[in-house]
Amino acid sequence: MKQSKEQKTLEEGIRLFNAGKHYESHEEFELIWLTASGDKKLFLRILMLLAAVEVHKTHARFETARRGLVKIKKKIDDLSEMNLYHLRKEHLTNCYIESHQGQTPVIPHQD
Repeated sequence: MKQSKEQKTLEEGIRLFNAGKHYESHEEFELIWLTASGDKKLFLRILMLLAAVEVHKTHARFETARRGLVKIKKKIDDLSEMNLYHLRKEHLTNCYIESHQGQTPVIPHQD
């Protein structure tokens, strides 16, 4: 299965995030976000905010990181009406099936 440029960019963003390169992952997600629309754009914004929160934590800007988490919660609430399974399957899982033998990508859980 040939991956689209968007899928490759998303895969690279997640790989960078999981490697602790949060600023770089934000940049990859933003490349897709710039041309996205609707729920897809909102989902990518959440990924970008997660990456930004991690950058702020790295620089001990904990209040800024906390505010980012509040923004993320609001955006997740905005997604409550959409079918997350479909989005996840279409934009995450499919681009990882071949390269990760079906393993789900790891994005750290934020408490």
